[in-house]
Amino acid sequence: MEFAAAVYPNEKNGLETKASASVEFDIPETVEEMIEEWGHDVVHSKVLAEIRRNVQSVIRAAVVTGKDPQVEIDNWKPGVTRRVSAKKPASKEDFVKFFASLSPEEQAEYLEELKQQA
Repeated sequence: MEFAAAVYPNEKNGLETKASASVEFDIPETVEEMIEEWGHDVVHSKVLAEIRRNVQSVIRAAVVTGKDPQVEIDNWKPGVTRRVSAKKPASKEDFVKFFASLSPEEQAEYLEELKQQA
């Protein structure tokens, strides 16, 4: 499977222009194959890390949309994608607040989506 990533210039990385690269990386098709390839501890650790990120994302979305985070988590299951359709930000400040509530990974994903739509 091919993976690609882009890095955009900012104060921290010192790049003057966008840089990108792609690699080939085979991912086993089943959990059993992943455990066989990488070991139980690695697979378990990656699943836990992703669930933590997902839970934090649900909490942030609930806070931004004014919903009860506990109720949202009680109705959420790992692996079920939930794009919370937050109401359109009323102002630039609301959008900045929403964006700031995202994890760095979510911010990067959001920026990529915006760039693709521009």
